[in-house]
Amino acid sequence: MKESEKLKIAKIIEKIANEAFDENDVDLLLIKLRDLSKEFSSFQEISNFVAHNKERDQGIFRDSLNANYYYVLYSLEFGFDGKLINLSMFPLYIKRLLMLQIDQVDSKEFSKLKVNKKFVKDLIHSIEENKQLDRAYIEDATKKQQNIIEMLLSTPYFKSVFNSDCFFKEFLNILNKYSFPHILGFSKQAEKIILCILFLLKDTPIMLPNSKKGYLRLYSNTKNTIEVPSFNADFGNFILLGEFTIGNKTILYPMFSTSLDISKYCDESMFQFSTNTGGSLIKYLTFNQEFYLDCKSWKLIASHTVTTTNQIQTV
Repeated sequence: MKESEKLKIAKIIEKIANEAFDENDVDLLLIKLRDLSKEFSSFQEISNFVAHNKERDQGIFRDSLNANYYYVLYSLEFGFDGKLINLSMFPLYIKRLLMLQIDQVDSKEFSKLKVNKKFVKDLIHSIEENKQLDRAYIEDATKKQQNIIEMLLSTPYFKSVFNSDCFFKEFLNILNKYSFPHILGFSKQAEKIILCILFLLKDTPIMLPNSKKGYLRLYSNTKNTIEVPSFNADFGNFILLGEFTIGNKTILYPMFSTSLDISKYCDESMFQFSTNTGGSLIKYLTFNQEFYLDCKSWKLIASHTVTTTNQIQTV
């Protein structure tokens, strides 16, 4: 690394350590550290995501969203039992699903079938394709091949891809590795840095098959409503969910979990009030509105009136 570039990075770190920063400083720091983070998968993915956040067509977030999109598509067509109707001819998207599923399966599951990950990748890659018919096929599939495919399809992997604690540990490891200054002061700003990253990542479109798009959405990891007068009720922690739609179903599942307390970092303008059918007053957390990050109060603040959205189905 050029010494002049290292000095630029050090100045940003110092700003953050002195709590004189905003999301733009975090954005710039992530981008400048990208080339130094090859061995740190969480940091590499999130810094790439921030650098190319107009529309993501590659990366771990994208692969996860695509795998779960294909899995829901498969489940709606064939059911949730993991068994294909006919391995001699099946939709081509299932081959793509199988390839994406491999990296999400624990190696111990492969060991139970007396195979390893490389063997499974080679097997799935060898599946024949008929692109004109949009079909894939295995001629005379063996029992072992059937078991492997059924195992890959039998379990959905709707699990969080990253969490903020692991990500921030990698962040600090990079700074330590290259002997940047002010690391102690920087580490004290962990929650605010994560808040900036959530703000930078939210609502980023992710490319799905057939020119469709999914998104990263900001939510609570517990619930978005409480009944008043329970003003001190816990709204949980921030979480980024992957969102995609198939037909009239909108699917949400965890992508980036955090330990950030929503009540601490949300202004009262982020909450709305309504009355339920029983006459009780309900307090709503409303991320489905325009809001901004105020880096003086360190709170998310609503920009204008909340908009309405369709009912969603969570996974």
